[in-house]
Amino acid sequence: MHLATLGVAVFFMLSGASLSYTAKENFSLAKYYKKRFLRILIPFYILYIVYFLFLLFQSHSVHNIFPEGIPAWRIVFTFLGMDSWVSMHGISTFSLTIGEWFLGCLILLYLIFPLLRFFMIKSEKFFFIIATGIYLIVLFHYDFSVPHPYELLPEGLRVRNRYDDWLLS
Repeated sequence: MHLATLGVAVFFMLSGASLSYTAKENFSLAKYYKKRFLRILIPFYILYIVYFLFLLFQSHSVHNIFPEGIPAWRIVFTFLGMDSWVSMHGISTFSLTIGEWFLGCLILLYLIFPLLRFFMIKSEKFFFIIATGIYLIVLFHYDFSVPHPYELLPEGLRVRNRYDDWLLS
């Protein structure tokens, strides 16, 4: 197992435990979603724009950054932070491969947390069954072969050095 894979798993476990611990009795769904999405989407939008401009400066054309023929409406996946996660399932998007797979996964977990919290409060046994079911669905239906971001870049932009790794991370 790669050390980063273990780190991501530990991060998700600690995040879930922390969310469960800090979600008090006076849990507000609106405040929860607003806080979570502002904290993750605003930095993502800033990074996406900066990295897009960097790639545009290097390649001098949008056509060298994104595959041709992507319908314009798919930019909605980028605004939702789900573009790389969606593209991993065979749908071409405007992903820049800057960790959007992680963002998409995090957003999905944030979306289902209030439902899981509800089941956890109502019945621990039922929560265990739901959580185990979600785990089994992911285990048997998720494609765990995520390509390295370098492999997803257009051929002309594959400049490999430590600075690119740092920028992509």
